Amino acid sequence: MPEPALLLPRLPGFAGLLTQPLLAAANRLTGLSRLNGMYQRARRAPAAGDFLDTALATLGVRCELDPQRLAQVPGSGPLVVVANHPFGGVEGMALAQALRQRRPDLRILANHLLGRVPELDSLLIHVDPFAGPAAARRNHVPLRQALAWLKGGGALLVFPAGAVSHWHLRARAVTDPSWQPTVSWLVRRSGAAVLPVFVAGRNSAGFQLAGLVSPHLRTALLARELLRSQRRTLRVELGRPIAARDLEWLPDDAQRTAWLRLKVYALAPRLDAKPGPLRAAPVSAAPPAPSLCAEVAALPADACLLEQGNFAVYLTCAAQIPGLLQEIGRQRELTFRAAGEGSGKALDLDDFDRHYLHLWLWDHAQGRLAGAYRLAPIDRVLAERGERGLYVASLFRFRRGALLALGSALELGRSFVAGDYQRDFQPLLLLWQGIGRYLVANPQYTKLLGPVSIARTYSDQSRGLMAHYLGRYCASAELAGAVRGNYRPPRLPGLGEAAVARLLQDVDAVANLVSAIEDDGKGLPVLLRHYLKLNGQVLAWNVDRAFGDVLDALLLVDLRRSDPRLLRRYMGAEGAARFLARHTLPAAA
Repeated sequence: MPEPALLLPRLPGFAGLLTQPLLAAANRLTGLSRLNGMYQRARRAPAAGDFLDTALATLGVRCELDPQRLAQVPGSGPLVVVANHPFGGVEGMALAQALRQRRPDLRILANHLLGRVPELDSLLIHVDPFAGPAAARRNHVPLRQALAWLKGGGALLVFPAGAVSHWHLRARAVTDPSWQPTVSWLVRRSGAAVLPVFVAGRNSAGFQLAGLVSPHLRTALLARELLRSQRRTLRVELGRPIAARDLEWLPDDAQRTAWLRLKVYALAPRLDAKPGPLRAAPVSAAPPAPSLCAEVAALPADACLLEQGNFAVYLTCAAQIPGLLQEIGRQRELTFRAAGEGSGKALDLDDFDRHYLHLWLWDHAQGRLAGAYRLAPIDRVLAERGERGLYVASLFRFRRGALLALGSALELGRSFVAGDYQRDFQPLLLLWQGIGRYLVANPQYTKLLGPVSIARTYSDQSRGLMAHYLGRYCASAELAGAVRGNYRPPRLPGLGEAAVARLLQDVDAVANLVSAIEDDGKGLPVLLRHYLKLNGQVLAWNVDRAFGDVLDALLLVDLRRSDPRLLRRYMGAEGAARFLARHTLPAAA
């Protein structure tokens, strides 16, 4: 690239000290001499494209990204691409080359020092990344240029950090410095869509140590880090485009910029390999339909909790439904495997099914099982079988006496709605109305306890994000430390606790972020949202290695603290009134 002496940063006090021999030594130390040689070769290389292509070919650098995600990048209209800044230069060139496949009009809002590479000048809008009144004055014109470019329908690549990622002592991580709210100003004034992009990687440990000594020394070593990028494949994750209007709920540019940073860093672990397919036995064949219908018809009348249209909800013990229990196990396995979970067995049945109650939904018109739950009165099971008789005790470690201290509680779990019934909310609603009928008939039970699974179809980052949020804001203060699992949420990369506290203040914000991370745009699992609406609290987290590596959140719902409108939906108006009249809500802590 340009002459080494031109690229060497002007460090305070250096101007009068660097004699020609010292300057030459500094060039060798910082790698500028080698970099200048590569620049000269790139200039002389036969033109197989523009200079950007030639420079990257000389370095041997390329991007690895998902072509399907690249195809989703808007091909026209104002677009701001925001990315982290892990290396300090090469990522800008590599991203520009990759994104120009969709946006030939892409320009980069870049460090004015890159203006010393004349062959890149047409690609850049030069800004001064350094803080201070002088930099602000110098940046007025280029920022107006950038805004005009966006208003004209152009695309702009921005690194809002303004400086390379480096080691931060407080965060104990290599991450971008604070992002400048200028990026939000550009989006707000232009109405541009935003494309979040995460670039994996970091500069060397020596670079990070140098930065602890002096930021100027860190800057001086950027050329050497660029040389280390030779023959490197940059792993890049493209997010889903965000409309400018989707940022309007945030009050100011600082908050919007923090939200964009969160979206960028939330993409990071998606680069990890997904787990392979579940090694599983073939699912058992369906029992003969006539035998199942006969078993249903033979049940006593009081086994039916409610009927609605073609559907009926039943509550039975295992001994009453030997054939249907096999079908419950078969349908469980089919449904869970389709969601990336499952036991891997021909039937998803275990020893707990023998003494648990089974609440199930039957479609009389089709003669088919449509869904099921299993439940257990915890006090009864503890009295008859001890803690080993409870499924939750096989997943989580409870402090002695903690389960007994819950009082009258029901364990719920192994819920499913069969695949072709999932298009409608009615089956799940009917199952919950069945639970409501049971509670009205047994009003001593005021709490629900059970694991809610987050499948491996969610990325590691989404699962960690949900666990981080729920563990922070939905934890039970009363039972803190009484239950332990085997999972601890990872630290969110690039983000401090203050940012998380400001931006993830409700379930909708978390669902929005998860949806942006996931390829199919899914948000929080339906059942998880359902328990949270009931004012559910999280007790612990556990990864179930025997069930497709699902992440289980142990949820506790105190129905006395749930929204009465939801209780009326599931218990009926009269049943909810009787339930609430029986129980006096304890005073809030």
